[in-house]
Amino acid sequence: MSTHEYSFAEAMKVVNCSESTLRRKLQNEGLKLGATKGKRGWVIPVTVLEAMGLIDTVKPSDTSQMTPTDTSQMNEMKVRIATLEERCKGQDMLMAALREQLNDKDRSIRLLEAKPKEGFDQKMDERNPNLLVEDKVSGNAEHKGFWKRLLGK
Repeated sequence: MSTHEYSFAEAMKVVNCSESTLRRKLQNEGLKLGATKGKRGWVIPVTVLEAMGLIDTVKPSDTSQMTPTDTSQMNEMKVRIATLEERCKGQDMLMAALREQLNDKDRSIRLLEAKPKEGFDQKMDERNPNLLVEDKVSGNAEHKGFWKRLLGK
């Protein structure tokens, strides 16, 4: 378990003593407890500041003093957290599936909107002349639509 380390300036913001007091305590006790002084300055682990009495020691709460209602609430919260984590995993899977569908639809749209290569229509007309209807007035040939081919008009 790594502990947080302070520089001298950071330690001054945290502790409640003067600069000279902190320097003196680091020289006398800090070096023995694990603080180091290098070319760039002091490196002071938080445990050293706690051991020298410059900051309050933070202790984890004692769970043996919890009342039965606190324990049951903790169990309820653990169950709720587990449920929410599972729901979150399900939502992540659903989002991944929806993203895949969206990508497929985007690819389809790009394919549909892509311009055909030049000469493609002419090649199609040459292969299947039944798809063309000639306009008798203007003499232009145009593609037969579905209904024109079906009804023969």
